[in-house]
Amino acid sequence: MKKVIFVANFMGPSGYAKAARGYFEILKNVSNISLKLINLPWETPIGGLNENDILSRCITKDELAQFIADDFVVLYFCEAGNHYLDNAKKATGIDIRKLILDSKASYGIMAWEPDKIPDKWEKFYNDMFTGVITPSAYCKHVFDDQLSIPVYNIPYIITDVSESKQTYTNNFNILAFSQWTNRKGFDILIPAFYSEFFNDENVSLTIKTYGNINNDNDKKEITSSLTHFKNSCRQYGKLPKCKVKLLYGVVSREVLNGLYDSVDVLATTTRGEAFGLTISEAISRGKRVIVPDVGGHLDYIHDSNYFINSRMETLRCSYLSRNYSSTMKLIESDFEDTRRILRKAYNDYIHNPEDWECNRLKSVDYTKKYLDNKNTLKKLIKVIEK
Repeated sequence: MKKVIFVANFMGPSGYAKAARGYFEILKNVSNISLKLINLPWETPIGGLNENDILSRCITKDELAQFIADDFVVLYFCEAGNHYLDNAKKATGIDIRKLILDSKASYGIMAWEPDKIPDKWEKFYNDMFTGVITPSAYCKHVFDDQLSIPVYNIPYIITDVSESKQTYTNNFNILAFSQWTNRKGFDILIPAFYSEFFNDENVSLTIKTYGNINNDNDKKEITSSLTHFKNSCRQYGKLPKCKVKLLYGVVSREVLNGLYDSVDVLATTTRGEAFGLTISEAISRGKRVIVPDVGGHLDYIHDSNYFINSRMETLRCSYLSRNYSSTMKLIESDFEDTRRILRKAYNDYIHNPEDWECNRLKSVDYTKKYLDNKNTLKKLIKVIEK
């Protein structure tokens, strides 16, 4: 019986928490693995989770000594850095650093969007871990360039997503679904949408987002930004006729599924995705996608989708993270090509629905095969058993 301690934030709304829950779901019922969790309470828990399932696997400080009496493996799904280990000890009462160093093998699980990892991460991972697990070929390349330990590409999994049928109408509905940050590129997508579909009353863009849910003015600030984008695209004083709708905050799975069912395509001009959970989820739900032609999301996307010409540019949002530096680069979608691709998707949908349906089915099939849970589980077990 292989003993595994999985350290992560399992209950929050972030992509990291969602990805951690995905790995947990496919590992928890493996017969030859004794799996215990250490939950890092970094975020406010979201509703709709099977919290009892997670909590029942969380190991207590009193249980830990007996569990680690034999060889064990640590999976550490948290941002790199000694200050995070210190904070984890304060939050849980368990010395995560000692656990990692005392383990038979330990694997840092990390996603990263820029073209370089921070210099301090090199020592952190090389000194403390047996290897690093990343969710895409793009990420693996970035980590491989700077680390001396093995790096593994193991994709995230998609849970509780069933495919819905496409309903064709004379309206074209686009969905943008991600957190409201500079990296997600709303400042490119929204003006490109308004500029391209200025006179098209049958076209809408629904934005499912939140910025900082602990900020009381968060929704107001996002709404103000949307108004600014609309005003900036005036034509001789007139406002665009196409529509932008805002769905704000954390919502239930039922609401999300209904949202996917109500749109025709997902679009993003993100400045970097290590994997792109919402992209993979949209495809699995039966939607085609419009995405940059660079990034970690490309692994699982069939070429029947739409790809925006993009390039690597100097990172200009270092204020967002202590780990960012202007010596790094992020992906930048070309504005004019974003307009071109949005229009092409519209024309294909309105004028060639049979081709759209054929390409949609190809896309869903390809992604579901690539992200098959059994394949991901095999890769995880292979690393754990090394």
